[in-house]
Amino acid sequence: MIKKKNLLIGLIIMIISLVGVTFAKFIAEDYHGYFTNAKEFSFTSNVLKPNGTTIYTLNNWSGVGAFDITFDLSTKKNNLYYVDYDVPYEVFVDCPDNVECSLESKSGVIYASDPDHTDTVVIHVQPLEKFNEHDTLLIDIAAKSTFPYEQNLYADFFYQVAQSGISYTLTDYGPVYAKLTITNAKNYYIVKTAFGDYQPLDRISIDEYRELSQEDKTKCEGTEVSVSFDANALIIDSTDNIIETNNYTTNIINGIPYINSFTTNINPMSAIDVKFYKVNAEDVFSTNAGGYAPITVTELGGR
Repeated sequence: MIKKKNLLIGLIIMIISLVGVTFAKFIAEDYHGYFTNAKEFSFTSNVLKPNGTTIYTLNNWSGVGAFDITFDLSTKKNNLYYVDYDVPYEVFVDCPDNVECSLESKSGVIYASDPDHTDTVVIHVQPLEKFNEHDTLLIDIAAKSTFPYEQNLYADFFYQVAQSGISYTLTDYGPVYAKLTITNAKNYYIVKTAFGDYQPLDRISIDEYRELSQEDKTKCEGTEVSVSFDANALIIDSTDNIIETNNYTTNIINGIPYINSFTTNINPMSAIDVKFYKVNAEDVFSTNAGGYAPITVTELGGR
């Protein structure tokens, strides 16, 4: 009888031990799967970064007119791996009271069915008052994935109004492209064809220009600039309407002509943006002190 009781107790202990081992193995596998999935999860941006210290600086902002801040959010880890499920996200924008920041939606979903696994976010910025020379503007932007894991991305955008005249900035937007911003901070137009009491090269204020007839306005222009760049490093977006048939030059590289300079006219108190694609994804461009910017903008005529 005692032997039977001992045998029964032994069987019970063995069963409990087996169940415990199996349960522990289940928990271990479950946690391993959780950490493996978290490690494989990806939520990135070509502009926003996870470290919270990324600052984009534009020292030659015109201080007038609306502009857009554009960036991509992606669930691709690299060119070979991407998240195979939908990832919802939220976007947060902090703007000062003297500008209005708006976007179509403060949330979105990067769908697994999207072949690019990428969403593009555009934030529209509208100044509500005049910014004077040396005034600054700081805009904070953050994005957060909300399922199945939280990943936060951040970037600050710092703008400073340029000094009077022509100025430019080349801003890097990751491995694919960069954007050239040329600002004309002058407050007058130039007469190119005589009319009324005005002679060629006379200056006309913006307020005077607004009072002119449409015909006389065509006899005035802003400031003409020449843009030269290294076509071995930058390729201008050929769809940009700034490129006209008679205002650019080319350089032959490996038997193919690439645009390497162009001229354009910029109205007073305004700015233009020109998109360039990178030849080398590793290049990082900046017109800030000590930065690499294979591009030059020159005012023509000096008026």
